Amino acid sequence: MSADSPLEVINQHYTDPAPDREIKELIWASDQLINKYGTASRAAEETKIGPQSLNKWSRLNRLPDDILGYVCMGEISPSSADIIRRIQSTQDQRLVSIITVQEDLPQKYVRLLQKEISEGEKSTEAAIESIVGETATLRSVTLGFDPQTYHELWAEAGRRQCSVAKLCEQLIHERITQITTVEQSLLDETDRIQEINEEATQSAEDLIKRIDELDQSLRDLREIITNERV
Repeated sequence: MSADSPLEVINQHYTDPAPDREIKELIWASDQLINKYGTASRAAEETKIGPQSLNKWSRLNRLPDDILGYVCMGEISPSSADIIRRIQSTQDQRLVSIITVQEDLPQKYVRLLQKEISEGEKSTEAAIESIVGETATLRSVTLGFDPQTYHELWAEAGRRQCSVAKLCEQLIHERITQITTVEQSLLDETDRIQEINEEATQSAEDLIKRIDELDQSLRDLREIITNERV
């Protein structure tokens, strides 16, 4: 992923990693070092970062790509992401991540949500309503999408590391480009069909002209033969 070694990445970025590339590289490097040395404690001996933090960064690599994208964008803190990771269901992880980004939830609220969901006494939606409040509804209604579509858009935006609004703009642009390409292809096909028709018409005219010339040659030949007999 990086031109630098995992150790160099951690020592360069562990204090205050910038969103996007540096966070992603720090997660990757932590995971690589722990895999190399076997334990976070042993890996930490080689770095400026403690084993607890090293473990936390490494664990984030187990998050789904879409949620990890929001971590890399700085929309979800690494500590909150590590709490979300403990939720068993990927769909529930996604719901909590959406609310975390949407409501800018502090870590303590994320922890409360994870606790209630993991205990299994409430559904994820009920836990969100109970802890965050009734007003913390997903913005799918505001945007005019059903919840399932909004979840899919949110996930794809995370994978692309952009906002849902930006993703919608990109998708519209991609669709327009696709339609324009198809229209141009149809125009090209229409032009080609027209060329084929014109070529076929010209060929037919040439053939008719050639037949007429052969008929005339045949008549001339017959006239010569008749004159010779006389």
